[in-house]
Amino acid sequence: DARQRMTRGSSWSADENAAVIKAYFWMLDEQQAFRDFNKAAKYRELIAGPLHARSRQSIERKMQNISAVLQEHGIDWVEGLMPLANYQFDLGVAVEQELAARGIINRA
Repeated sequence: DARQRMTRGSSWSADENAAVIKAYFWMLDEQQAFRDFNKAAKYRELIAGPLHARSRQSIERKMQNISAVLQEHGIDWVEGLMPLANYQFDLGVAVEQELAARGIINRA
C-alpha cells in the first residue's frame, strides 16, 4: 500500500478522534433504528477521507475503545465492536462529550 501509515501506537489527534466518533455514533444510530449498515464500508470511507493515515485495524480498535467508554456508562455499543479498554484519555473525554450532547449522560 503506497499510503503513508502513522507509526504503531502514535496518538490520535482531536480531529481523528472526532471523525471516528462521528462514524461510530452514525453506526450506533443505524443499529438502534434497526437499519442495516456495513462497518467495512464505513472504515473504507474513513480511510479514503479524514483517517487516510490509519489502517482498518487501527480504526476498528479505536471503535472498540469507544465501545469500552459506552460500556463504562452502561450503554449498549455497536454489535461486533467488543469493548477494548486502555484507551486514550482524550478519546474518553470526547466520547463523553458526545454522550452529553445527546442527553445520554450528564457531565459534571
